[in-house]
Amino acid sequence: MKLIVGLGNPGKEYNNTRHNIGFQFIDGYLENKSVTDSWSNKFNGLYLQTFLNGEKVIFLKPQSYMNLSGGVVKRYVDYFNIDLDDILVVSDDLDLSIGNFKLRAKGSSGGHNGLKDIERNLSSSEYKRLKIGISNDKSIAYFGVYGVDVTTEANEALGVPVGAYITEIDMDSPAMDAGIQSGDVVVRINELEIASYHDLVIALQSFRPEETIAVDLMREGPEGYTEMEVSAVLSMKNG
Repeated sequence: MKLIVGLGNPGKEYNNTRHNIGFQFIDGYLENKSVTDSWSNKFNGLYLQTFLNGEKVIFLKPQSYMNLSGGVVKRYVDYFNIDLDDILVVSDDLDLSIGNFKLRAKGSSGGHNGLKDIERNLSSSEYKRLKIGISNDKSIAYFGVYGVDVTTEANEALGVPVGAYITEIDMDSPAMDAGIQSGDVVVRINELEIASYHDLVIALQSFRPEETIAVDLMREGPEGYTEMEVSAVLSMKNG
């Protein structure tokens, strides 16, 4: 039996923010594999059991806050009698560029508080971990902390567009000068449709430092959402 743990924070305010990349990874992987098994709740964690390549696999999203993930992981390991060799933990990594990743068989926490708590509770760092880059580059301030919406019946009924929702903007960022605001919904960047986290990563990777780009976004007003075109400068550092 395998245990795959995606780290993140519970609560609507954290949905699809970059530090929740562990949750996003699991959701995306299961969607890619067309897994339709139901999620259940146990030991303060959401988990899904399925079979992949003939082997039972448990996917786990701890519902404690990130820094307290270890206690949840420990209870699952004990309850399902899972070997350390059969654990994979997926987490964000500020030291890796957006879209890059590292897969390691073991190692230190690298300062990640969620991994620290898992090591403390398991009394070991001998478990596999997949670190996905979210970048600590403060100059990538245009999107700030963002989320990617998914089409739902409620959204369709309200006419809410699908795209990258801006949830935070650096007050000193070029995006502010361009008139971009928190709550705006980016639907295209240089004519590239933005309808998923993957689309957003691809778009971000294509820019050169200080490049002016064309952004199509939707903004909510008194009469609903209206489409706007703005130009913005992404202040990005190489590497």
